[in-house]
Amino acid sequence: MMNTAEYPGFKKIGIEDREVFAQHLAKFETYSDFNLLSLLSWNSGGHNSYCLLNGNLVLRMKDYLTDGFIHSIIGNSRLDETVSKLINEAGQLSMVPEPVVMGLQNKGEFKITEDRDSFDYILSTERITKLEGSDFKPLRKNVHGFTLRYSNYEIKELDRSNREVKDAVLKLTQDWCVSKNFDEEKCAEEKEIINNFMNFSESFNCVLLGLYVENKFIAFTFNEIVTPQVAMGHFGLADNNYAHSSYFIEYETSKYFHARGIPTLNHEQDTGILGLRTTKMTYVPVKFLKKYTIS
Repeated sequence: MMNTAEYPGFKKIGIEDREVFAQHLAKFETYSDFNLLSLLSWNSGGHNSYCLLNGNLVLRMKDYLTDGFIHSIIGNSRLDETVSKLINEAGQLSMVPEPVVMGLQNKGEFKITEDRDSFDYILSTERITKLEGSDFKPLRKNVHGFTLRYSNYEIKELDRSNREVKDAVLKLTQDWCVSKNFDEEKCAEEKEIINNFMNFSESFNCVLLGLYVENKFIAFTFNEIVTPQVAMGHFGLADNNYAHSSYFIEYETSKYFHARGIPTLNHEQDTGILGLRTTKMTYVPVKFLKKYTIS
């Protein structure tokens, strides 16, 4: 029997909740905020929790950018009643998937605001692999710029359970944090997130790809095959001393999944960071998974 929590009680999210999440997410597209591996990994302090209310899955999560908490919901049962109850007690709901908004019978009773910063970017692995058309000119320029500058490169699928691989990933993460002028606390949090991904990934269908130049490890992407049609791009970073490397590892990641018959990559959200939005648009998303704030 599944050990679940009914509202107003919340249960801290654990690996044992896979069946609960799979059951409640099966009817919906792969919204990144409800991805169990992500919730387990982006969980500094272990505060992320969930409960069920009227058959809907309710999340209480640590905010990505603040020290506060946010609430969200996914489901299709008694939505007006459920959303009203949650708003009365939590104030507002954030990152609410579009199907929930569309399922509200009396939308005029709520203040519904499109949350562009939280849209998931849905990429076509085939289109990125081919790089055809004027829309892909910026990405083509970055890919060709990398191959012209660094001819002796190699892409490897890495063993996440290997201690040396883990150490190399954490070392690159540390160096990347320093290059971004993160303080010690922020660096420690970033490494904790990566370490969580590495540890929890043993229970998920994950792929860690590494980029090497002259046998030096310079970039990686951490991905999860969520369904036969969709991979989730959870994390990626690169040594900024190697020009175009961040674009090139993402390009090679799409090639990897296209070759294995996975047509779609969820590149997650940009959280409103302008530079990140510009970068994600370079991959020419075929659509967005839209989300909203409801109050």
